[in-house]
Amino acid sequence: MSGDKSYDFISCQVDYWDSPWQNRHGFLWELAKYNRVFFLSPPFYLVDLLPGGRKKTNLHGFNMIKQNLYSYVPPRYLPYNYRFNRINRDIEKIRNNKIQKSLKALRFERPILLIWHPNYVDMIGQFNESLVIYYKYDHYAGYIGGDGGISPKEKKLFEKADMVLVTAQGLYDLHKNDCKEIHLVPNGVDFDFFSKAMTDEVQIPPDMIEIPQPRIGYIGVINEKVDFKLLTFLCKARPSWSIVLVGAVRVQLPEFKENLKELQQQKNCYFLGKKENKQVPSYIKGLNVCMMCYLVNEWTYYGYPLKMHEYLACGKPSVSSDLPEVRPYSDVVMIAHTYEQWLDILDQELSHANVGNINKRVIVANNNSWASRVNQVMTIINGIAEIKKGNSNQ
Repeated sequence: MSGDKSYDFISCQVDYWDSPWQNRHGFLWELAKYNRVFFLSPPFYLVDLLPGGRKKTNLHGFNMIKQNLYSYVPPRYLPYNYRFNRINRDIEKIRNNKIQKSLKALRFERPILLIWHPNYVDMIGQFNESLVIYYKYDHYAGYIGGDGGISPKEKKLFEKADMVLVTAQGLYDLHKNDCKEIHLVPNGVDFDFFSKAMTDEVQIPPDMIEIPQPRIGYIGVINEKVDFKLLTFLCKARPSWSIVLVGAVRVQLPEFKENLKELQQQKNCYFLGKKENKQVPSYIKGLNVCMMCYLVNEWTYYGYPLKMHEYLACGKPSVSSDLPEVRPYSDVVMIAHTYEQWLDILDQELSHANVGNINKRVIVANNNSWASRVNQVMTIINGIAEIKKGNSNQ
């Protein structure tokens, strides 16, 4: 991207920088190589500060993550509550003043506002931004318990955004008539980082080595997207296999908790907990076969699995549920439609891994790097900037 103009970005998302690594982390990490990025996290909720409240982050206030990448977490003493709107408005003004002071110190002027979630729609207009981009990575209305429709906040965001980016073709088709301009920008991978798993530079962690082979695993947040019944079925059908799950457990709904509980009772299922992103390639290296073991529903149907290209960059054989965004990669990712097919395919992958397949996987991952995604977005932004410049000169 040498020679291209650089910009200041304010990124608004529901995550903290030290939250489980998501597509916004990967995209912004790459974006900050050539642009300045202000990663603005949500305020704490009052319930988070009560005894027993979940600790969401170790970060506080303003932090420099690396050159050009800054994180800001609003103070804990300025929380949001669900009941008192007037108090919320007063506290919000104080929070925003503190944000503005940090931006002023950094000399952010006419930044691009990058919004990842409709909850941030009211941030539009507060930063004298030159451009508003909505980057949609999930069908939020399709979450478990959602009604499938566009929320008032998202409708407003579609109307106000200058441009919408979506990670999946399904999202593109769903929203192409809801906004002014839309582009398909799928999830990517930090290829150089993950491909190190194929070298001696990366070692399998001790807690993974202790688990008997073959190890078939999933790495990511363990939530209602994961098919716990499938994993329990695999544990029972192949007691000689080790089913390994690496990631934070975030299950809330009772019926899913019951399914998770049954899985946790299987002797050949191992939960290794949340790991830092820098550790992920080493855990992928310890797996014989990687899984994208998702339920197929309105939530996952519109998703683009972040782990797909990470698994491929590590050269690992992978098996996935039948998701639309995985189908174009069926030459390097095996797709299972039934539980019995999962068994058969996993058996095949455990016995037929070869160098030729590894090379194909790595090539696909390299072609889907975050660098290529950022280049795509910057080309679009530069085009819009030129159009605006031309209009202002008329």
